[in-house]
Amino acid sequence: MGTFSILMGIFILIALQRAHFKLFISMGLAVLSIVFLQIFKSGFDLKNLVDPILIFLEDSKFYEIVFMIYLIYVLGEMMKNSGATERLKETIKKLFEDPKLPVGFIPMIIGLMPMPGGAMFTAPIVKPMGEIAKMNHLEIAVANYWFRHTMEFFWLVYPAMLIASSFAGISLRSFMFRMFPTAVGAIIAGLLMIKVKSLKVRLKISDVMKLIWTLFPILMIIALVLFGVRGIVAVSVSVLISTFIYKDLKSFVKGFKMEVILLISMIFIYKAVITSFNLSRTIALEMTNWNIPAIFIAIAMPFILGLMTGITQASVGMSFPTIFALQCSLDPITLSMVSYFSAVMGVLLSPAHLCLALSAEYFGVGISKMLKKLGLSFIITSVVFMLSLIFSNGR
Repeated sequence: MGTFSILMGIFILIALQRAHFKLFISMGLAVLSIVFLQIFKSGFDLKNLVDPILIFLEDSKFYEIVFMIYLIYVLGEMMKNSGATERLKETIKKLFEDPKLPVGFIPMIIGLMPMPGGAMFTAPIVKPMGEIAKMNHLEIAVANYWFRHTMEFFWLVYPAMLIASSFAGISLRSFMFRMFPTAVGAIIAGLLMIKVKSLKVRLKISDVMKLIWTLFPILMIIALVLFGVRGIVAVSVSVLISTFIYKDLKSFVKGFKMEVILLISMIFIYKAVITSFNLSRTIALEMTNWNIPAIFIAIAMPFILGLMTGITQASVGMSFPTIFALQCSLDPITLSMVSYFSAVMGVLLSPAHLCLALSAEYFGVGISKMLKKLGLSFIITSVVFMLSLIFSNGR
């Protein structure tokens, strides 16, 4: 029933999105369907309704992310009002032969730093860049989302990579090199998706300096995070300095987006429901009790957990102990790679993934449309991953 209720909730969300419901409403109704199915299974108990609300209200991460996303919207408004967005457009035209290239390149660089809702850091920059390249909002949204996560397939700073490498019994660096071809495949898939025709960059010093100054608020956040400053603190510092430079207080009003707050609330309530009803453990038990072949569990369990949590670390952490306790025909390294890849793919397809939900909201496009647009990229990346497995096992 746990697996069925999660899949039913995701189906309802996508169906409502296709019917053009607002995203936070679709997410809320999907959560309600999961709650009702669980109550139908176990019987009505007021505690089952109260516990998720209490878990949600006590989650400090929710308040931190709401405040951080609000500040990012404020920063985007400041850059637009100050003329930085227009200057950015002009500079991009001079630096890149194909203006679509930076639409992918910048989110990819930001992807080197794991952070919740990270796609929102680049959304205010990528949007005007995509407009220069005559890309519609759907194309810009999927480019920003996809390239932001290409690094997650192999980059060693992601906590899930550490878990996967430890179960594989090899060093983190060795695991990273084994997953590197998949990341390259994801990048190529992204370039094909947005139809980049030229990789040429014109490195004129004056234009590069102008680009750095225009992107100063964002680059400041990146620099602070690289030095170990928490994301919320880095964004706060950047906004404070930008307020002093731009002398713009109106953006603090314009940056407040109630629908975004409601959307983030629905995502965290969804996660609270999963925790309250212990659905992650339920799904793991269901899959092991159904006499499913071990190799299928190794693929399906991390994928479904990724789909339901939207967090790679959670998916890997919850599924790997069960997967490695099974009698699987794959060696530990291959098993770890397969399950890790499956977890990342599940997360990238998850409506509960903050980056996906916030990107859809920011660019005003539907989640189902984004996932449909990304279909070929998922296929290409999967093919590259399978080929890399065959090659590495044949050596």
